Amino acid sequence: MGKDESRASEEYDKSHEGRTGRSWKTEAAPSRRRVQEAVRGIPVVDVSEGGSPVRGSLVVHADDALSSRFGNGGAVTIKHSLDDPVRPAVSWAFRLRLGRWPGFTVAAWGFLFAVPSFVWALGGTLGVQATVAPPLVKLAHDRVTWFLAVLWVTGFLKLFGALVGIGLTRRRGKRTGRLMVLCGGGATVLLVWHGCQFVTHGVLVEAGARAVAPDLAGLTRWYLYLWGPWFIAGGLAFATAATQYVRRHDDRREVRVYGCVGAFGALFLSLASLVAGIG
Repeated sequence: MGKDESRASEEYDKSHEGRTGRSWKTEAAPSRRRVQEAVRGIPVVDVSEGGSPVRGSLVVHADDALSSRFGNGGAVTIKHSLDDPVRPAVSWAFRLRLGRWPGFTVAAWGFLFAVPSFVWALGGTLGVQATVAPPLVKLAHDRVTWFLAVLWVTGFLKLFGALVGIGLTRRRGKRTGRLMVLCGGGATVLLVWHGCQFVTHGVLVEAGARAVAPDLAGLTRWYLYLWGPWFIAGGLAFATAATQYVRRHDDRREVRVYGCVGAFGALFLSLASLVAGIG
């Protein structure tokens, strides 16, 4: 607090001590941060005091909730330099909307991604021939039971991912929040890992460093330009949504640990599948 602010505070105490029988400092005075938030965005003007303008003074009338803390009448004079930059106030509602869009992006991504799984599980062939590997197309065409089960499970997992995205849009209970962040961290690594695999393979094929059968060249481009970026975009959306959730949480360190556990667990599974030749 500067000298001008200290002097103004002392003068205020002396002028009000006789009326109330005690100094206003004995009451629960508002924090400096709350005062700054109260006046943020209000331009600093000269206020006449006894006929003479006082440079850099600002009279703020507190609302009913704060008036008792600011003294008689709920008015307080705040010293502020006219040269100090005044940032425009950003409403909490606007900040909240900005913090929610990653979670809703995850939800939209998951719902859209679940549609092909359910369509193929029900016997539809929309987009299958051109965008999916031939062995998988044959399994779907022959209605192999275990593969249909995989399609159904995959579809519901994508819907669960969409629900995780919705869950990350605002603060939840302690256990639910931990689960959301854990799943968000795991989904981030899994999706980015597989997306990068698709893109890397496609780039190598396009560059001539890796050969594929002529009938698979078109399919490789689908994985390079569609499925690879789609997986990566979903992973980045999960990462952003989980990060925003952690920032809004009181105990960031503890919640962040769960996100790291999910991420490292997914990384271990990805490496294990790569070594085993599954992924």
